[in-house]
Amino acid sequence: MIFKTILTFVCFLAALVALFYLTMKGKEGGIFAALSGDDRPPPVFYRSIGGGLDEQRRVKPAKQVAQVYTLELTTAHSKGEADLLIAKLLKNKVRAFYSEIRRGDTTVWSIRKGIFSSLQDARSASRTLLAELKLSNKVVELN
Repeated sequence: MIFKTILTFVCFLAALVALFYLTMKGKEGGIFAALSGDDRPPPVFYRSIGGGLDEQRRVKPAKQVAQVYTLELTTAHSKGEADLLIAKLLKNKVRAFYSEIRRGDTTVWSIRKGIFSSLQDARSASRTLLAELKLSNKVVELN
């Protein structure tokens, strides 16, 4: 009788060890993860992402943003006035836009045309606009 009790206890202990192994050490997270269909990737720790401060020091600074220019045609003192001016320009086949500019309590709407990646292109467009449509303007840097 005592032999049967000891054998039952050993079998019970072996079953617990096997269950523990299958749930904790088994393939890809154990049997419970496989049965639940959990496809989440394992957690990622900091040391597997980057090399810390040494790697951060080797990072080069970002390139400086290129200069961008536009032509400023006029300013308006209300949004309605800006919309009317843009409609008039559109009738003359000049596509323009406005930018709201706030300085303290004052707001003006700057009527502008085009975006140019070089100062030479902006100056050339400015001369063309003045010569063909007699629209005074000035080149403005947007950055």
